[in-house]
Amino acid sequence: MSTATSGGNDPGRTEGDGVEAGLLAAEADKLGADDGFRWMHVLVLVLLTINTLLALHRSTDDPWNAAFVVTSYADLISLFYCLRLFERTPEAAVRTRRNLKKAVWCLSALLVAMFSYRVAAVMPPAVAVIVWCMAGLTVSGGFYALLLTMTSRN
Repeated sequence: MSTATSGGNDPGRTEGDGVEAGLLAAEADKLGADDGFRWMHVLVLVLLTINTLLALHRSTDDPWNAAFVVTSYADLISLFYCLRLFERTPEAAVRTRRNLKKAVWCLSALLVAMFSYRVAAVMPPAVAVIVWCMAGLTVSGGFYALLLTMTSRN
């Protein structure tokens, strides 16, 4: 990780700081140095795309299922992209990392809500209530972990 000479760990700094701009440029030069498992990322995305296309083909007669498949795929791809950006963003870019955490939480909450809706629809009412309670606790816990505790750490 990079460190700044003046106030590198100051959480009050913003993206507009001159020191941070230098850190962002320096970190950008090292992005390709240790990429690790690049082929694994490609393989996972290819398998996800194939699975999505197969599910889309099976749901051609039901537009709601097709919309669910497309929305889930778009959400997952966006989530993976935001997580990758978060991993590559230097810790000195406080505002950028905070915004990426917000995006990750929103995308994750959407996925949880979508899948909970689908699962709860086929369950008995008592189990559906449990599914929704678990989904609410999961989203609330993610909100607390990602967004409310960000004042003490990045």
